[in-house]
Amino acid sequence: MYAGMPNSQMAGSKASRILVVEDQTVPRKVLAQILSRNGFEVQSAANAKEALDVGVHFQPDLLLTDWLLPGNTNGLQVAEAMRATRPELSVIFLTGLPTDKLAAQAQHVQPCKFIEKPCDFDELLREIRQMALKSD
Repeated sequence: MYAGMPNSQMAGSKASRILVVEDQTVPRKVLAQILSRNGFEVQSAANAKEALDVGVHFQPDLLLTDWLLPGNTNGLQVAEAMRATRPELSVIFLTGLPTDKLAAQAQHVQPCKFIEKPCDFDELLREIRQMALKSD
């Protein structure tokens, strides 16, 4: 599902706390492990309800979420709910769907990025770092 392993170690900066929301167990664990190894504090969730529960206590700087989630929810709904109390929250959506249509739906959630699956870990880490720099 995700291609390439990171070539370099990138320490987290402003986006040092990342909440990973992915309903598939293996990708969720791999993402959390790679991000942790690169200096980020990571929590994960398998669905929208779990993400919102974890988010209240964890207070992430960045939400890394799959677009399609179980239970008739999506990553955009999670982002909107979390940004109600954390308007500065950065969001990266992971999706296998066409991103141009999704970006139009999420234009009010800024800053946000879309990364198509399968993604390269180096690309993902670059995007996280870019978002962190923009929030400085």
